[in-house]
Amino acid sequence: MLSQLLVFIFVMGIAPLAQAQTGLSYGKEVPDSYSKRQDRFQEKLAQSKSPEGQRRIAEKMAANPESEFQSDALTYLALHGDASSIPSLLKAGKNYDLVSFVCYALGEIGSREGMDFMIEGLKHENENARGTCHAAISKNLPADFIWRYHYFDRPKDRDESIKQLLLWWNANRDNQNLFQKDEKSDLEMKKAEQDWELGQQYLQR
Repeated sequence: MLSQLLVFIFVMGIAPLAQAQTGLSYGKEVPDSYSKRQDRFQEKLAQSKSPEGQRRIAEKMAANPESEFQSDALTYLALHGDASSIPSLLKAGKNYDLVSFVCYALGEIGSREGMDFMIEGLKHENENARGTCHAAISKNLPADFIWRYHYFDRPKDRDESIKQLLLWWNANRDNQNLFQKDEKSDLEMKKAEQDWELGQQYLQR
């Protein structure tokens, strides 16, 4: 009885979490292989000693549908990407299962070119993906723009909210003041890198 209970907890809890983290379907990768994949991902990045070089490596992996490191690269680019990373992100977004990863990264970078993609993500069939796209868009909207989209609403209500957003976006897509973000200070960048490295160390325990 105890063994059956443990199996149930694994299937209902840990396995879906691993699927969400990796972007891979259950059966292709089990949770305890995640840290091993992270080791290999770090080895790939270590081929370059410069932050820019590592970013370019991550961009190539993110854009490559055959790469086992796509979701890892997208997570990395959310922290370390810049405007030049956007084409690779949008290419990765062709994979329906990676929309959530891509929208999160676009939202962190602040992306005029990715706005249409993020808006389309609001229609995603997965509630979590819609929520991520909603958060990414909201993070980059002006403070005085109010819209009533909720990722858990009925499709009809979501569509009305999306129409409202599209009307605003089509009228403002050429506004050069949008998506203007202050450059991160060296201290902030260093802290982000340290946090990321600590996260990888934790996963490798």
